[in-house]
Order: sequence, then structure tokens, then C-alpha cells
Amino acid sequence: MNGTRRRVRARLAGLALLALTLAANPASPPAAAQGFHGGGPTPRPLHVRMAEAQVAAVVDIAWVEEGRIGVELRQALLGSPPESFEIKRAPSNPPPLASGERAVVILRGARPPYVLVDEAHETIRISDDEMGERWSRAARDVAERLESPAELALLYARWLDQGPATLRELGARGLGDEGLDVPEAHERLGADRARAAFDPTLPPDVRQLSAVLAGRSSAGAAALIERIRVEQPSGILGVALRAGAAHEVAGTEALFLELLAHPEVRIRAETLRAAGPMQKLIGEERTLTLVARIGEDDQDEGMRRMARRVHGQLVRNDPHIFN
Repeated sequence: MNGTRRRVRARLAGLALLALTLAANPASPPAAAQGFHGGGPTPRPLHVRMAEAQVAAVVDIAWVEEGRIGVELRQALLGSPPESFEIKRAPSNPPPLASGERAVVILRGARPPYVLVDEAHETIRISDDEMGERWSRAARDVAERLESPAELALLYARWLDQGPATLRELGARGLGDEGLDVPEAHERLGADRARAAFDPTLPPDVRQLSAVLAGRSSAGAAALIERIRVEQPSGILGVALRAGAAHEVAGTEALFLELLAHPEVRIRAETLRAAGPMQKLIGEERTLTLVARIGEDDQDEGMRRMARRVHGQLVRNDPHIFN
């Protein structure tokens, strides 16, 4: 994957994931809404954390001291922990757990006292039985697929489609820019994610992230371009054009030129924002000429201002215009 395509993927995936986590509970910090403690740094994908573990369990916190946490086992998810055991607690970065709380703990070590895999901001606090069951099943499902990244990617995609919000966020993190990067998985998911991108029953943020995921494979990019010919939903159009340019999908250039002349301002604007990646197909000089013409001739004043701004970014080789 070349540097430009990686930057495009990172920025789009990051924006889509941010939208997804905020949508899960707009009144609360995204992490707290999903069982994570508070905001701050982004939790790592679940499979990254489970891959470091020898033990995982749902536990009740019995007591907390400066260097240790005592727990009672509710349910073993990985390995064979005893009914009662201790976990080392780093005073410099302690997990936000208190006596009487319930949590999912992901642990390394052959025997107690175990060491927490999760950082403090990744702590999984359980508020009720439903959340506990959801996290238990998720941890088991991921652990069973650690040796098969393609199957793990399919699991994450299913969570994106089916929800609920906790699983959608886990799926998004698992497939996002810091998650799985397996060509086989991208190819298997491409057409399916393109379908999801246009599924009106899914939340808009899930549809946008699905478009980003589809654009990681040539098959997915081709499917996006084919659908964009028929409908141009907000948030999907620009992703599809960038994917088509990155994979040099046949017909992307003609579609880009056609949509630049679309009667709807919103569609012209989203198309114009893809001008940077489109240089790969239509050439630098031609792109500059097209954008300059829009800056002079478009009937909408806002479009003219945008085109002049985009033109300046292209001339300066501003990396933002290529993302």
C-alpha cells in the first residue's frame, strides 16, 4: 500500500470511528459509553489485547490495595484462573476499579498474581448482567479467532452490522486503521462492506466506515463506484471516489467529471474534495485546470470559494488535500 493510500485510509477510518463512538452515547465520553472508563487515549482493538493474554475472566472486585487487587471469579473466559486470585496493581497507573465493582480482566501470567494486559484507560467495568454477557461472548469469540485474521475480520464486520453499540465500537476498532490489516480479509469483506455502505437500515456512521473498509480492496472499490453511479449518499461519495482513484477502478475518472457538473451543490462539493487523489487518474495539470475553472464559473458562491481553496492546496501540495 503506498503512502497516499495509507494516509487516506487513516484519516477516513479515524473520522468514521470517531463518529461511531460519539453516536454510541452522545451525552457521555465514548469510552465510558462502551464499558471503558472515561475518555482519553483510544483503547486498542480487542484482538490485540487478547493476543497478549493467558487468562481472561469476569470478576467481582473484593478489595483494592496499593500494589494488589483481590478478585472473586464469576466466569472464566480464557485459561483456568482459580476461584479467588490477586492481580498486580501499578500505583503509577492504577486501573479505576473499586471494591464491589464487576469487571472483565485480561491478564498475562501463568499463575497469580497476574498482570493486567489492559492500560488504565482500557479497563472494562461491567454495569449489569446484559453488559457482562455481551463482553464475555465478545472476548470468547475473539479469542477463538486469533489464529484466523480473516475469520476475525468477518466477526467484526458482523458486529458492525448487527450491533448493539458496544459491539459496533469493538468492530470499528478491530477493523479501523490500528486494527486488522490482512489483504485476504480486505478482499473477503470488500463487496460486503460496499453493500453495507448503501444499506439505509444501518446508522450513517456505520455506513461511512463500511465504505472506508470496502475501499481497502479493488473489489470493494469497484462495487462502491458502481453504486455511486446510481446514488450519491452524503459521506459515502467522497470515500468511493478516493477508493476508485486509489485502485484505478475503470470509469472513476468519467464519474468524477460527471459529478463535478451535477446540479446539486452538495454532490459537486463532495466530488471536488476528492480532487487530490483524482490527480492519479487525470493528471496534475488537468486537475488544476478543472478546479480553477470551477473557482471562476460555478454558479454557487460557496463552491467557487471552495474551489479556489482546493486549487491553492493542490498548488502547494498540501497533504490534507490528498487525504
